[in-house]
Amino acid sequence: MYGTDQAPKISVLLKGVISLVKHIKTECVVSICHRLQDKNKHLDYLSEIDPITRPVSDFFTSYEPAGYAKGNKRIDWLIKFTNGNSYLIDLKNGYDH
Repeated sequence: MYGTDQAPKISVLLKGVISLVKHIKTECVVSICHRLQDKNKHLDYLSEIDPITRPVSDFFTSYEPAGYAKGNKRIDWLIKFTNGNSYLIDLKNGYDH
């Protein structure tokens, strides 16, 4: 059946967009969604969005926060939990385009 393999990825993509709207500033959501116009970036997006779709406690997150990486590079996520713990996450999808 054509497209069957795509369905789980599409649901993850939708869950990711919902998480973005809930957790980050509107301008960041717009920026990320703009990247989705390039279908070659979909797997990048799925890798990057995964960490914020999973936490079970309250948290605050910043997408590509400034000042956490050397040079002009950016870390994908800064996640701060209400218990005081914080994590930096930088993901690479490992897929060939």
